[in-house]
Amino acid sequence: MFSLAKSASATQMCVLVLLMCTALPALAVNRCKDAQGNVTFSDTPCTNAAEGGKIDLKPATGDGANAAGRTYTPPKSPPTVAGRQARLAALDDAISSLTRQMEKDSVEGAAAIDKVYKDMAAASKAAETSNMGSEAVRASMAISQSNIQGVSRRYSEKMRESEWRLTMLKAERESILRAK
Repeated sequence: MFSLAKSASATQMCVLVLLMCTALPALAVNRCKDAQGNVTFSDTPCTNAAEGGKIDLKPATGDGANAAGRTYTPPKSPPTVAGRQARLAALDDAISSLTRQMEKDSVEGAAAIDKVYKDMAAASKAAETSNMGSEAVRASMAISQSNIQGVSRRYSEKMRESEWRLTMLKAERESILRAK
């Protein structure tokens, strides 16, 4: 059940993890320049022939200056009543403008799809009266179906994006109204 070998292995693992987690003392870093001008960094002091010396390392967070020397920027104050009213008016304008644009896009999309359907019907009628083979008729219909899908996809993506923007504008408006 309990093995001495497993216990020793687990103990060794714990000691290893603890050693890895303990902080090592700061090591001196020396910058040495040899006669050819090559610069090397080492934890051993420079030789007599090389010039250079110990480098004073600073923390990664900056120059180590006192935090009291830094300026404090207070958070933004809540908007005034006039500022809220102006933002609400701007949001209302944006919402109504976007709603009008969405209605216009919806009408344009429906008209574009209707046009593709009319073109498809005309092509189908022309294929019936001409000497086109059944493969050519099917190819023509496939192209027309592809056109319908492309037009439909384009306008549905545009509407989806507009609906998302409208939702965001309405949510911002509601949050301002609730904050009163």
